[in-house]
Amino acid sequence: MLEKLNTKRTLLILALAVIGFNMLFFLTGLEMKRHHGSSEVLDIQFGYTPETAMRILSNMGEYGRSLARYTILADMVYPLVYGLLFLILLYRFMPRLPVAFLEYVIYALPVIAVICDWLENIWEWRMMTHFPDNVMTLAPMGSVFTTVKWYAVLASLVVLGIEVLIALYYPTLRKHGTNPYYN
Repeated sequence: MLEKLNTKRTLLILALAVIGFNMLFFLTGLEMKRHHGSSEVLDIQFGYTPETAMRILSNMGEYGRSLARYTILADMVYPLVYGLLFLILLYRFMPRLPVAFLEYVIYALPVIAVICDWLENIWEWRMMTHFPDNVMTLAPMGSVFTTVKWYAVLASLVVLGIEVLIALYYPTLRKHGTNPYYN
């Protein structure tokens, strides 16, 4: 599947979609800040305590929580887009590895990020829908999903950076194709 998706056109479409989603999230944050003086949301935290979740969701107000719930609908599609972009880029720049198992671990990173992002969104939806009743009980697990998501995203970016450097300096080590810049 990645072989067929490994085209400049697919990469461009996914990259533009990532930019579009980020613009949507940025504009939503501006709208929340305009109404409540804060654009702080749980998604962009590296992790949070139940008290921090309660403070952030309380500061959003009913309008902000309502707006955030609609944004979560878009945020259920966004992980699929950035996850696929990461997978294709990791595939595109994948060097030959001495142990095949490492390739599976590398491909698992964006998949873990996507799954944890979805779970994070579900937990946030539940916290906002039943606010303030269940925040203290749901926040710890939501924070775990958020933290694992960010670790997986950061690990994907680090591995991709290493793969790009290997492709630049040792192009004969690449596994798929000859030059990632001309495919």
